[in-house]
Amino acid sequence: MRTAALAALIASLGLTLPTTVDARSTLGRLDDSGLDESFDRHDPLRWERSHGWSNGDPFRCEWTGANAAVKRGTLTLTLSERPTAKGGYACAEYQTRKHYGFGRYSARIRAAREPGVVTSFLSFTGKPFGDQWDEIKMAVQGEDTHTLVLTYFVRGAVHNAATVPLPFDAAEGFHDYAFDWTPEGITWLVDGKPVHRVSGGKDEVPQAPGKIYLQVWTGEAPWIAPFHDPGHPVSAQVQRVRYVPAE
Repeated sequence: MRTAALAALIASLGLTLPTTVDARSTLGRLDDSGLDESFDRHDPLRWERSHGWSNGDPFRCEWTGANAAVKRGTLTLTLSERPTAKGGYACAEYQTRKHYGFGRYSARIRAAREPGVVTSFLSFTGKPFGDQWDEIKMAVQGEDTHTLVLTYFVRGAVHNAATVPLPFDAAEGFHDYAFDWTPEGITWLVDGKPVHRVSGGKDEVPQAPGKIYLQVWTGEAPWIAPFHDPGHPVSAQVQRVRYVPAE
């Protein structure tokens, strides 16, 4: 059933939909069956490579499909110098086609090491999908690969959750980064161990299902170190992504 027809049917029955999520974007696009991606190959039905645009401030690069490469069990995300229409650098973003809701999200990642380069793992939805802006993010900044930066957005309002010291160098090897997301809170984990938690009501915790994103990028902001082209591509690698729906 088309979304418009379904919305009309709901209205005719005198029912209402939750106001915290724009149902137009979620109906028909929500996947609650789980996800277990080992990157043996690129699955175009489940994933897409962002290509040909930039996110604007603070990003200073253009998403380029060729910079997200899947081969032999590894997704490689690369930042490289390349003349583009919207920036002097080509960056990489790999995203799911479906939206996912409450549950555990995890990714096995080796972060990029270079000042001014950010490696991100997140759930996001917002205006491009007709939704409120809700987001949960884990990031490693290339100038300090012993620190994990945790951020989330609720209806477009940013919450800087924490900066967490890591007992290892995130650019030296693969580690498991995860977050458990419920209607009442978020718990972030590293290698299976909780490192930070936030809790609150529906106006204080993200509620809208989001797409899963994996990114390597550079930009200009007070919290990002200046990027100076090292003269070679800079990459991060991902070996596995999982989503387990909440019971």
